[in-house]
Amino acid sequence: MNGARSPGTSGEQEGLRWGMCGNENECLEVAVREDLVFARDSKHPRSAPLSFTAVAWTEFLRAVTRVDPHGL
Repeated sequence: MNGARSPGTSGEQEGLRWGMCGNENECLEVAVREDLVFARDSKHPRSAPLSFTAVAWTEFLRAVTRVDPHGL
């Protein structure tokens, strides 16, 4: 977690800025804190979120938006 203060891991929704759901409630919750992005699976709200630098998160988003879902 890079020693940074992350959004709450006890199921609280504080700091969540964005959520995206796929099929059957497969949701990703994302919070932005200064220059870090935290992401977690909404099915596991008590789990610690993963942390990414803003640069790494941007690269991740670019990569996944280029993927052809039919080619997987």
